[in-house]
Formats: sequence, C-alpha cells, structure tokens
Amino acid sequence: MDPEESKVLNFQYAHWPELRLYEQEEHQARSERSHLITSTCEEAVNDPDYFRYYHMYRFFMTIQGFLQGDLDLTGRHQHRLDRLKPLWKQFFEDFHALKKCARVSVIEYHDHDGQIEPGLFYDIGKDDWTSFRLKWRIPRVIHFDDLVVEADCLSKYYLLYQDGPKIQRLCLLDLPVEILDHICSVMLLRDARLFSTSCKRLYTIGRQYIFQKLTLPIALTIH
Repeated sequence: MDPEESKVLNFQYAHWPELRLYEQEEHQARSERSHLITSTCEEAVNDPDYFRYYHMYRFFMTIQGFLQGDLDLTGRHQHRLDRLKPLWKQFFEDFHALKKCARVSVIEYHDHDGQIEPGLFYDIGKDDWTSFRLKWRIPRVIHFDDLVVEADCLSKYYLLYQDGPKIQRLCLLDLPVEILDHICSVMLLRDARLFSTSCKRLYTIGRQYIFQKLTLPIALTIH
C-alpha cells in the first residue's frame, strides 16, 4: 500500500471523541505539514499554517451553531459564549473596516451546475491584507473573498434566528442512567472504553461492556 494512502486510512479510522468542529481534520493537517518551516512569504503552497484553515471555519461555524442550537461536543454553554463574544466583536470590526477599503469589481464564475453567475471580487492592498491575516492567524490559502462569503452566510443566520444564541441547558450526564447504559451497550469495544474513561459515573455504567469474562475449559488427566 502507498504510504500516503495508508496515512489517509489511518486518519479515517481513527477513533477519538471529536470535541470541537473539524478537530480530526486539523489533526491530520498538522501531521502532514509538521516538517515544514514557517515562512513569511505569501505563497499558499506548502504553508505550515495550513491547519488554521479549519480554525477559520470552526470560528464561523461556532457562531452559526450557537444561533441554530446545534454545535459540537464542547457544548453551547454560557461561559463558552462569554469567552467568544469579544473575539467575534473585534474580528468583525476589523473585517468590515478592511472591507470598506477594498476595490470591488463584478466578475463571472461557474456555479456547481455549470451556470454562469455574477459575483463580487474584493481587491485588498497587499500590506493591509497581510497585516489583517497575521493578526488573526489566517493561513495563506484563505483569501478575503472567502471571508466575505462566510460573513454574508452568517448574516443570513442572524436574520433567520433573531431570538439570539441558544444556550445548552442539559448535558450528557443529565440523561437517565438507562439511556446511558443503552448508549454504551451498542458501542464498539474501543468506543465503550473511551466512553467509560470520561468520568467515574460513566465508568460504573460502562465497565460491564469493556470487561468480559472468558471461560477456558481445562482437561485434567489423573494417573
């Protein structure tokens, strides 16, 4: 098997809880580019910071998840929202300030169906974009137009969910023990082991599924 193919397969079948969005993809990107040396050039090829591509999408998807009421295993808790709010505010202030400085032109592009659609192209000064990119640790593979698309999409979610962020009220351990027991009973052995190592209560529930009794017949010959 090709080494690269083997690496992909190992990634696809890795089993660990993904607590945040794109966590496994980020781990894979870090592993693939760990040998590269950080460069100050603007080329996206062989960027050692490529893994930050997933940071950007996690950033936008986390906001979206709070609005939709559907996020990740880290949860939609108030303390998490309180930590992220100042970051969101500062980012969007810097983003809109940079957007105002851009020269906008209309271009044509092909959509997924092959149809020609009009679109906007934002031309940002190189120094301004580099300063913004370095401040917010945006990898070279991301362009300003990508941020515009994500910001526009997020604006639609704010209009759709005008009641604001949805804070999570219940957690996994709030479920009845019978449901937790059933969840563990249908897991693969390796997943049940991860599940049971989370805390003492889940260990108590899961130990009957991770430890199995094996009876070996032994024949005794008496002379």
